[in-house]
Amino acid sequence: MGVEKDFKPYFYPVDVCFFNQQGSPLSFQHKDLIVNSEGQSLVLIHEKTHEMTIENVSEKPVSSWLRNYSAPVFIKEEKSVQDELLLLKNESDFFQKRQIFQKFLVQNVKSIATEKPKSFQKDFLHFCELVGEILNSKNMSLAQKSMLIAPLEDQMFLIHLPKTKLLTLQKAIRLTLELLHEAWAPILAPACKGLLAQADPSLQIKTANLSQDLQKPEDVRAFLNSAWFYLSAKPDQNFKEQIFSLFQKTQNMTLADSTFKYLIQFEEPMREKAIALFYDRYSGNQLTLNKWFSNLALNQSPMTTVTVKKLTTHPAFNFKNPNNVYALIRNFGQNLFAFHGGSDETYDFYLDQIKIIDKANPQVAARLCSAFQVLSQLEDEHMTRVKRKISAFLQSNELSKNTTELLKNYESLN
Repeated sequence: MGVEKDFKPYFYPVDVCFFNQQGSPLSFQHKDLIVNSEGQSLVLIHEKTHEMTIENVSEKPVSSWLRNYSAPVFIKEEKSVQDELLLLKNESDFFQKRQIFQKFLVQNVKSIATEKPKSFQKDFLHFCELVGEILNSKNMSLAQKSMLIAPLEDQMFLIHLPKTKLLTLQKAIRLTLELLHEAWAPILAPACKGLLAQADPSLQIKTANLSQDLQKPEDVRAFLNSAWFYLSAKPDQNFKEQIFSLFQKTQNMTLADSTFKYLIQFEEPMREKAIALFYDRYSGNQLTLNKWFSNLALNQSPMTTVTVKKLTTHPAFNFKNPNNVYALIRNFGQNLFAFHGGSDETYDFYLDQIKIIDKANPQVAARLCSAFQVLSQLEDEHMTRVKRKISAFLQSNELSKNTTELLKNYESLN
C-alpha cells in the first residue's frame, strides 16, 4: 500500500483479515499485526510503502483490507474472481461485501458493453447465486441486506467505465438489471409481499422471533427500496397494486416518496394517479413539492421527457425560483439516459429552458449547461448532432457571458 507523490505519510491503522482457501479466517502471529481491544487485527502503516511477508502457511491466503471502513477507498491489488467470491461468501464485514458487490456489477456491465459477456458469465451467475443465499439467510438483518444490494447510481458506472459510450452503457446496465431480476425475483418478491402484508402504513412490522421485537421502519423501507429497484425490471401487476395501496394509505413522507418513485416508472393509469395524488397531498409544502419535481425529472420512464415538458407549464412551477429550476430542469439534464436517450427535440427543449432562465437568472442558467459535459461519451454521430444544435443555438441567441462560455466549451469537446 502507498500514497500519492508529494503526500507525506501518516500513521494509519488498517483492519485486515486473512482467509484460507476454504473461507475460514486464519489466525497467526506476525510482527506487523496487533490485536486491539475489540479483537480486530490491525496493520499499522506509517510509511509511504509497507511490505508484509507471510510465512509458514500451507496455501496462499486471501486478504481483506480496510474492514469496518465505509469510505469509498479502493485498493489496487491482484485478486482473482474466485478470491472475490470467497470473500463475498465468508467475509463477515458488510462494507467489504458491498464493495465486492459493486465490483461484480461494474465488471458485468463492462463485459456486456465490450461484447465479451461469455468470458464473465459463469462467474457472474455464481455471484448471483451467492447473493441469493445471503438474501435468503435468516442470520442477516434487513439493514445488512439492504446495504448489500443498494442500487448503484449511473455515475458510478461512468466513473469506472469512462471510455464506454453512454447509450452502450445504458443497454449494458439494463441487461445486467434483467439478469439480476431473473436471479433474485424469486427471493425478493415473496420477501417484499410478506413484509407489506404484515405492515401497517408506517411499516411497523413484528419479527417472527420469540421476543416479538419490532423491525425498525427505516430498515424495512431501506430493504423495500433496494428490492423494488431489481423487481422493477419485470414488474408484477399484483405487486404494483399492493405498493399503490401502501402509497395511498401511508402518512410517512419517506415511505410515500419511495413508493411514488417506484410507481412512476410505468406507463399506465397508475402512474398518472400517483402523480396527481402526491401533488394533491403535498402541494402546500414547497420543499416536498420540489421533491415531486425532482422524482419526475430523474425517473427512467420513457414518459419522463413528456412529463418534464408538461411540468414547465404547471402552476406550481416558477422559472424565477432557482429551487424549482434545479429540481425539475437541472435534474432532468442530469438524468443521463432519459436526457440523452430520447429524440433530438429533447435538446431543443432543454436549450430553450436555458434561454428563458438566462434572462431572469444567468447564474442558474449557467449551471444547467452541465447537462452537456458528457458529450464526449456519446456515439460520434450523436455527439456531432448535439454539438450542431448548441452551435445553432448560440448563433441565434444572445446569452449571458458565463452561459455562452460554458456552452462553447461543451461544443468544442472531442
